[in-house]
Amino acid sequence: MILAPVITSRQNDAVKRARALARGKDTATSSLLLVEGLHLIEESLKEGVKYDTVLVSPRLEATEQGAALREHLLRAGNPVLDATDDVLESISEAAGHQGVVGLAYKRVWTLEDLLPTARMPLVVVAWGVQDPGNLGTIIRTADAAGATGVIATAHTACPFNAKCIRATMGSIFRLPVIEMQDELHAIGQLKQHKLAIFGTSVVSGVRHTDIDFDQPVAVVLGAEGAGLPTLVLGLCDQALRIPIRPEVESLNVAAAAAAILYEAARQRDFKGLV
Repeated sequence: MILAPVITSRQNDAVKRARALARGKDTATSSLLLVEGLHLIEESLKEGVKYDTVLVSPRLEATEQGAALREHLLRAGNPVLDATDDVLESISEAAGHQGVVGLAYKRVWTLEDLLPTARMPLVVVAWGVQDPGNLGTIIRTADAAGATGVIATAHTACPFNAKCIRATMGSIFRLPVIEMQDELHAIGQLKQHKLAIFGTSVVSGVRHTDIDFDQPVAVVLGAEGAGLPTLVLGLCDQALRIPIRPEVESLNVAAAAAAILYEAARQRDFKGLV
């Protein structure tokens, strides 16, 4: 059997593509997304994600778990290429530390995927959430709390940014997430599907605990600091706010999402949660 040579050059095509995605280039337009580290690749395989290329270094097979992952990747028909530790470290810290990074095919979701007939829809709309770590945490929280999907609209970080993917801890592979740049169109589409639209506000609105979440709902979250524009908030059926001490300007957007989503889960009797 002829063994493929170990990749030692940072100029290798797969390495360059991985490094570009790691640095946020073409994340919105590429059909691939970067998956870094053993845990995330394991989570992706559980959800049936397929890979264009997986780069592994000797560091991966130094552990029993890592060797098992390589075998799993090969059995599932994913192309696995050997590379040096230095090459993986040039892509990202996480990949270099754990010895594995993959270029996965994006799953293409539609709005209908966020509105399943078997579950009461609970959709999160992120407007202007610019920090990919915050967006990833919102996606993870939405998944944990039983939401049915996330929409990233104008001025929001790309949900397929490598930092965002890491912050989701694997939820990006389970929960339907779509991008709709026109937030007015997104809200209009949700209204056509009979969802009640609630927008977050730091200055006015009904307390989040007084909102009726036991119905098809979309929650619109605003940008860090600025919140939702008046135009967007005006399209919502109701503004909601989370009570905080007057000395505190606002909550982190991911923390606000957690408070709202778990209130929704409580009102729905935590159905589907354990």
